[in-house]
Amino acid sequence: MGIARQDKRVAPSAVCAIAFFCVCALLSCADHGEWEPDVGWDYIHRPHEKGPAPEWLAGARFGSVFTARDLRESVIDSLLAVRVVENCSVALIDDTLSYDMDEAGFAAACERVRRAAEGAHARGMKAALYVPALEMLSIIEESGESFGSRHKDWLQRGLDGTPNVFRGTEVWVGEGTESAWLSPNSGFRAFFLDRIRKLARLPIDA
Repeated sequence: MGIARQDKRVAPSAVCAIAFFCVCALLSCADHGEWEPDVGWDYIHRPHEKGPAPEWLAGARFGSVFTARDLRESVIDSLLAVRVVENCSVALIDDTLSYDMDEAGFAAACERVRRAAEGAHARGMKAALYVPALEMLSIIEESGESFGSRHKDWLQRGLDGTPNVFRGTEVWVGEGTESAWLSPNSGFRAFFLDRIRKLARLPIDA
């Protein structure tokens, strides 16, 4: 089931592998009848309709485009221009979706992704979006509150019941930051799929 730490928590590498397979399970188990049939990502929306993958995936050349909340639009445009010079065929858009944010923050992130995707299309590239699955990062507030502390019943747990939550203790978790790993068999499932549906309405290709 994975390599156990001395404190019996699952090792980060094993957690990443588990997260990948869990997000696949989440998408495959979703109630596709609730999805709108004409709002992009058609190949993902209707996986039960067997068919070939889009032709542009063959030989695709991906280039990362980071759209952080504090980046000016001109900087994002410059990144897209660089990817064109590098002969990339797909702009891989990476926003701050790994971080805990309220609905207003999520709406702002969606707008950044939309602008970047439209910029990629205008330059002859496809637009793909990196979407984190079962990890949620959050800045720990002075009160000690975080996403994990607000949703304790959503957390993954080790065999001894220890929650998979890391606070500045791993190479990918900075001081003052929490990395909480969520279970797809909890209320997080509905939360995650709701945001996936909203992201799927953006003008992205994958």
